[in-house]
Amino acid sequence: MGASPCGRAMSSLWPVSAQELHALLEAAGRGVGLTTVYRALRALAATVRVDVVRDDAGERLYRRRVAEGHRH
Repeated sequence: MGASPCGRAMSSLWPVSAQELHALLEAAGRGVGLTTVYRALRALAATVRVDVVRDDAGERLYRRRVAEGHRH
């Protein structure tokens, strides 16, 4: 079974902001609220599935964590 179009797009988008992810999900026809996106990303960060980094403007960006190891 292949990856969904949303999954394929996400693999090339990392790191991504919550707003960018929300827009991608909406464009893919997956109606989900922005608050839900934030909650899901926080939960993934808490379980070490994603890392949180900041861009130059201080916005939180989320990137998939591919392996165990040092976190920034």
